[in-house]
Amino acid sequence: MGRVVLECRPELKTLFAHSGCAEVVIAYGEAIPSFDCFTSLISLPGILGVTLDTIPHQTPYLKAAAGLPVPPAPPGHLKVGVTWAGNPTHHNDAARSMRLADLAPLLQTPNTTFYSLQLAVPTRDQACFRSLSGLLDLRGRKKDFLDTAAVVAEMDLVISVDTSVAHLAGALAKPVWTLLPFTPDWRWFLERTDTPWYPTMRLFRQAQRGEWAPLIRQVAEALGRFSPKPQG
Repeated sequence: MGRVVLECRPELKTLFAHSGCAEVVIAYGEAIPSFDCFTSLISLPGILGVTLDTIPHQTPYLKAAAGLPVPPAPPGHLKVGVTWAGNPTHHNDAARSMRLADLAPLLQTPNTTFYSLQLAVPTRDQACFRSLSGLLDLRGRKKDFLDTAAVVAEMDLVISVDTSVAHLAGALAKPVWTLLPFTPDWRWFLERTDTPWYPTMRLFRQAQRGEWAPLIRQVAEALGRFSPKPQG
């Protein structure tokens, strides 16, 4: 019987190993065991003949580890994790990421405690970040994606731009709202408010290129109506 060896970015290794994604998980730069066949993950849908109707979407397929508690929210408050910016080296980051000031009106939603899921706060947002006493900083609690998954598991809802945290929340089957630019990545298709990749995800789309304010107002209105499903 064959075995699967999965090579990934170093910060994903512990998450994939904990989740049992493959018999062997190695990080880029580590010694690669002998193998008979190789392919990239992005090529698998074509090799396996996956269509829109047969996209595997059984979630959760990633597992969060226990033992990374977050600051508690007041009784009756929603716990909402937010990510407003992705990796600045991404080719489309200027379109997919927003400034924290763009997101700030959402943070006024009553009966809600917001947690920053950012691994790093962009330099442009540092002053705004320090001024927002209602946004809890969790950076010191996370060293890799296994830690981030543990934090996401504590949330009632995740709200994120199109970056890794949105995919992580979807793979963990957490309620997640993904905020998309006017011209999104191909995986999100066009016009849909749902996605075949993640059953627990809802999509919010820019109506005008670069205009985040109307979208944030829409998200704030939806958040005022959001009620988490009971666990278990």
